[in-house]
Amino acid sequence: MQGVDKMRKLLRAICIITLATVTSAAAVDPAPQELFEINTQLMESTFRITGPSSKQAGAISGGTVFLLAKPIGNGRGSYVMVTAAHVFDEIAGENATIAFHYKDSDGKFHESDYSFKIRDGDKALYTKNPAVDVAVIYVRMPIQFQNVKLLDTEILLKDEWMTKFEIHPGDELLCLGYPLFASGEHGYAILRSGKIASYPLVPQKEYKTWLFDFRVFPGNSGGPVYFVDRNRTYGNIMHIGEAVQFVAGLVTQQVFAALVDNRDLQLGVVIPATFIRETLDMLPASSPYE
Repeated sequence: MQGVDKMRKLLRAICIITLATVTSAAAVDPAPQELFEINTQLMESTFRITGPSSKQAGAISGGTVFLLAKPIGNGRGSYVMVTAAHVFDEIAGENATIAFHYKDSDGKFHESDYSFKIRDGDKALYTKNPAVDVAVIYVRMPIQFQNVKLLDTEILLKDEWMTKFEIHPGDELLCLGYPLFASGEHGYAILRSGKIASYPLVPQKEYKTWLFDFRVFPGNSGGPVYFVDRNRTYGNIMHIGEAVQFVAGLVTQQVFAALVDNRDLQLGVVIPATFIRETLDMLPASSPYE
């Protein structure tokens, strides 16, 4: 019995030491408060975009776009629309149309078409990244959109976050989009998920695309790909109460097996967020819709 009592005391001491270690770590590096909920905010600011095809007469082209708030000085921000560059390129003419959705003051949901200019004559009003399939454009949104909480551009993934939070193959990513131009109720995007399916991942500037284990359809292009994890373990510590969330990139295309009958591999290609940030920096300092 004395041996059993000694063992119980030893185990109790180990538990106390372990708890003290966790408490000490939390006191030194407290988990930040969650100030936003990325799933809903991205759902509210992601839209289906369509227009006449520039490749086939009588056909419709389009994809998925999402909005961020770009700081433009003096505490102000401007709506910036983000998508894959080929989505804008493959829409003919001056105007594109989004299926605009919003919730009114009574809590009712609505959907309507909203058209805006992507060209002035033959001149593109959007800015394209010269290295990857990303484009951005300043836009004016309907007044019903003014109360929607937008994500700031600071939510775009940085390499140091990848290292700090130990993001790796097998981590789950979420994606909003309109596969085959289908949507949820009132025009809201469809949420899907998959694993990071390739390696290496950083530096993003060197590894310009990641494979994403989910099936891509026409209409998904340009959709935001993002990451959410709570109580994540990194640095050999479980960070209780902490939420890690960021926009990881956007969908650009699906993957086919070039050597075997060009079969669909049910994989997507993601352009990481550093290129979205880079393209945003290429925009004029001031918005035409200030």
